[in-house]
Parts: sequence; C-alpha cells; structure tokens
Amino acid sequence: MMDPSTEETNTIPGLGSNNAQRDIFGSKSSGTGSNVLPRNLTPPSPHLSPLARLRAEQQAQADALEEERLWASLQRDNAELLALRERRARIEAGDAAAQYTYADPKLLGANQSHDGPNRSYLPKPEPPHVFKGRDRADFDHWVRDCESYFRKSRSDFPTEREKVDFAFQYVVYHKQTLWTLEVQGKRLVQVDYEPDWEALKDSMLNSMGTPTQRKDKAHLKIKSIHQRPRQSPLELMAVFRPLWAELKRKDEEEMAREYKAALEDSLRTKMDLRGDPKPLTIFNIESQANEL
Repeated sequence: MMDPSTEETNTIPGLGSNNAQRDIFGSKSSGTGSNVLPRNLTPPSPHLSPLARLRAEQQAQADALEEERLWASLQRDNAELLALRERRARIEAGDAAAQYTYADPKLLGANQSHDGPNRSYLPKPEPPHVFKGRDRADFDHWVRDCESYFRKSRSDFPTEREKVDFAFQYVVYHKQTLWTLEVQGKRLVQVDYEPDWEALKDSMLNSMGTPTQRKDKAHLKIKSIHQRPRQSPLELMAVFRPLWAELKRKDEEEMAREYKAALEDSLRTKMDLRGDPKPLTIFNIESQANEL
C-alpha cells in the first residue's frame, strides 16, 4: 500500500491540498453570489482565494468544453464514415457514377462531364444552398437550387442516383447521418433499393417533423409575422409563401387578410382608408401595399 506521504497530489498552484481540489466536477456552484456553472462542474473549495477560485473554475470549464468539442467531432466523423463506407461499397460494386461525388461540382467542366451529344460546355452553376433543417423556407431554397442545377447541367445527371449523390453533399452532417441510416434500413428489407431525388426530398422534409407538426409551426409563425422596419411588402410576401405552401392554403381571401394583418400599422391604415381591392386576392393586396 502506497505511503500517503509519497502519493502524487497533482495540485494546481494556489489551490491547496489534494482534498481541496479532489472534485471540481459536479452540478452547480454554491456560496453567495456565485454563478451557476455548466453541467458537471462544481466550484472549488470556498476557502480558496478569489483569484484561485476563478482559476479553478476556468480550468474546469476548459476541460468540459474540450470534452463536448471532442464528442461533437466524433459525431461528425461517424457521419462521414457512414457516408464514405456506403459510397465505397457502391463503387466497388461497379457503380462508376458514384465516383463523381468525390469531385467538386465547380471543377466538373465540360471535359469531365459524361460523354455524349448532350455534353455541356457552359460554366457550372453556383453550388446549391445548404439545407440545415431550419424551416420550410430553408428546405424550399435547397430544393430550388438543386433542381436548377440539375436543369443547367443535365449531362451530369443521367440517372436519379447522380441527383441524390449531388444533393446529399448540400445537407448538414446530422441530416446526412439520418439519410444514410434510413437508406441502410430500407436495404435490409430490399437489397437492391436505390433512392431517387423524390425520396431524398421527402426524407429531408420529414426530418423537420410530421406534417401535423409542421403545420402547427406554420400556423404559429403566421400569427407572429409583422413587417419589419425597411422590409418591403415584396420581402414580407416572401416570408408568407413557404408557410402557405406548408399549410396547402388555397383560399385567396384568407391569405390576403393574413398578409394585410402583418403589414406595418401606418401602411395598413392607408389601405383601410382606400378600401380593400376587388377581388381581394394576394396579388391585388400586395399591389396596393406596394403603391402606398
């Protein structure tokens, strides 16, 4: 048994004995006026000097931050590993088209695109918006950009697989992980399952919640919308459109009234004095707002 007098203490300068610093990880701080520390952190001994206490808290927070950053890095690496293993398996199975996913779209010039009479010599379009899963507008932006890219570089997307591989690159890593796991699960049931662009779109849309959950969020969002200073009526309309799409709204009068209710008070007052346009449609109410 080790002699206690020779046991290594690993003391932090200014913190006193090993017992005083034995456990700086816990739930929250104690003592009058102290701040609540992050998860798994407790303050050092109350008998320390203020400077020593701050140093101990700073060290504990630095250790906790390092742990969380390493964990987050591990999740990103796991997602990348899953995607790369799936891609490698496809290439080794003879899928030459999968190799194109390793190339930067900006570098896929005419001499790198698929051979054939439809080969494009035009510059490649700008890369699509990256889907982060924030809301319907974020989703619509990603879909719109990807489909525009498909149209402008048709020769690079002879099959649905190329579309999926390309669009997959412009999705944040945790959504990529969900998609990879979803595909792997379906291949356990159907070995030759190959997802298409519509399947990827549906998966990303559903990753933001069920249809009912998304509709509930859209309803709440519409009620909270108000025209911001220096926000034009046209810009305000752009906020409404993806929400109406989520709700599958068809009633023109209802949408026009929702839009009008979100306009700036002074502008809405002027519109009330003039009277609602006939018929009351989105186009007419927006035109009236722009005129005023």
